[in-house]
Amino acid sequence: MTLTHILTGGFLLVFAANVPAQEATLPGDPFERLPESLRENLERAVPMRSDWESEVLTARVGAEVQALVRYLASPDNEAAWKPRVAPGLRVPSLRPKHELVASPAPFEVFRSAPREGEELIYEGPSALPDALRALRAGFADDAVLDTEVHVSGARVEADGSLAIEVEVIVSTDAPRPRQLNGFLELRWSFGEEGPTLVGIDGSRWEEVQGPPGAPLFRDASERAFGVGALQRAGLAQGVSYWRGRLDTRLGQPLLGHPAGIALGDVDGDGLEDLYVCQPGGLPNQLFVRRADGRFLERTHASGADYLDFSRAALLIELDGDAELDLVVTLGDELLFLAGDGEGRFAPRASLEVPSATSLAAADVDGDGDLDVYACAYSDPYGGGALPRPYHDANNGRRNVLLRNDGAWSFVDATAALGLEANNRRFSFAAAWEDYDRDGDPDLYVANDFGRNNLYRNDRSDKGAEGLRFVDVAAAAGVQDMAAGMGVSWGDVDRDGDMDLYVSNMFSSAGGRIVDKPGIRERVGEDALAPLLRFAKGNTLLENRGDGTFRDASGDAGITMGRWSWGADFLDINNDGWSDIIVPNGFVTNHMTKDL
Repeated sequence: MTLTHILTGGFLLVFAANVPAQEATLPGDPFERLPESLRENLERAVPMRSDWESEVLTARVGAEVQALVRYLASPDNEAAWKPRVAPGLRVPSLRPKHELVASPAPFEVFRSAPREGEELIYEGPSALPDALRALRAGFADDAVLDTEVHVSGARVEADGSLAIEVEVIVSTDAPRPRQLNGFLELRWSFGEEGPTLVGIDGSRWEEVQGPPGAPLFRDASERAFGVGALQRAGLAQGVSYWRGRLDTRLGQPLLGHPAGIALGDVDGDGLEDLYVCQPGGLPNQLFVRRADGRFLERTHASGADYLDFSRAALLIELDGDAELDLVVTLGDELLFLAGDGEGRFAPRASLEVPSATSLAAADVDGDGDLDVYACAYSDPYGGGALPRPYHDANNGRRNVLLRNDGAWSFVDATAALGLEANNRRFSFAAAWEDYDRDGDPDLYVANDFGRNNLYRNDRSDKGAEGLRFVDVAAAAGVQDMAAGMGVSWGDVDRDGDMDLYVSNMFSSAGGRIVDKPGIRERVGEDALAPLLRFAKGNTLLENRGDGTFRDASGDAGITMGRWSWGADFLDINNDGWSDIIVPNGFVTNHMTKDL
């Protein structure tokens, strides 16, 4: 039964109709206004509509695979999974011998050792449950396990059966933080009654143990901000909640809201405060840090509680008075505000910068004040340009370099400084760093749908008049042709040269499909390698010190960061080596496993 609403003469009439129930569409959902070509592309993501046999069969066993992993978490719960198993199924040990390979306190890392001699085989009706219980044996009996699974490979055999490689992640917080990462190969046959498991094998496993007791990190949001403050600020609800309640014309994008934050001491008390950008219709927020570690909401008093769609902000010193000022994106404008040193801001300048996604500041011309670089993104899901070609697009919006000429005067110096080269990409993030150690800042830009940029600062002895940037990404080996989302500089090998970490998308499905026979004929030879690269994931680029970089991603084991956004280097265990933290996830509504 559904309800029909009719507004007439000031009265809302409600009629009940006996028609099949349908899932409600959020008011103003822009998906209905997408171009036909884009909607067709999105519909191809449905596996059962695919003409790849391996993807169709993988979709058919999807529920069985998910149930198997849930069964791994609770092997004594026979109701969790009652699979069709081939008679006489023999299951080898899924938990091979482990060796301690690293112990960076407070962590311990174990990896599976090569199999030697006689292998333990489970047989009979209980073979599969027994093997799964043995795999789970490293966890306490009463541990609550969180599980997830990704199908990383699929092939159809000559007899019509399906072999899939499954990445399994099992973790728990108590009594000791522990995570098991491994791969299983599952083989399925298909009959009238559905898929039947005909083979299972374990290949390689890695186990990470954290410090005894509480996890290294815990969610302190409610303690730091207070539940009431989070509710009032709209930060306690997710994107789907607000997209169902606010007019999308205010700035509630279909792709979610990659909100920016800025840290800085706005009131001069020596403690860093927090400015949070919000989607359109919700005010940006200023939280002032107190001595006890908690934050006080000072949004309205700050004068910076803007309701415009806001994606990025910087708290930086712009006018030479030693007090932090604010730069914030508001719709298609970039607003510059002067700070008074007590947490209040007043507008001083405004420039048109459409679709800005992030901001980065540096003194590029050496005149003693900070200049601002703004990345821009043309959202294809919000009516913007479709990337063409998908893997190497250069038809997006232009990024801008705003030169600070003092007295709140900012000039678009993008073209004059050489930054217009390759400057129509779909940019998400940029970061300044003197990677060649010549005394001036260089710029790396991470772009979606294709190549990234590395603009080398070639300032001459003529000062600002001799300033010129050159895009050397290809020559330096850092184009990283992928779905660039974020970038961070850090010296990972402690050789004095700054290395690069680029956040991209990792796609299990993409890795499966692009490797299929026949894909070469469909996309062409030139596009094949880029498409393979698109599915690989994140990238670590090691600075050789001679102006070039080496792709160290595989050696470092950092590619699988899921749907990654920004990333940062930090030494989380105080051992003197830079670690990497990678935020990830996408708009998945109630499918929280993707977060």
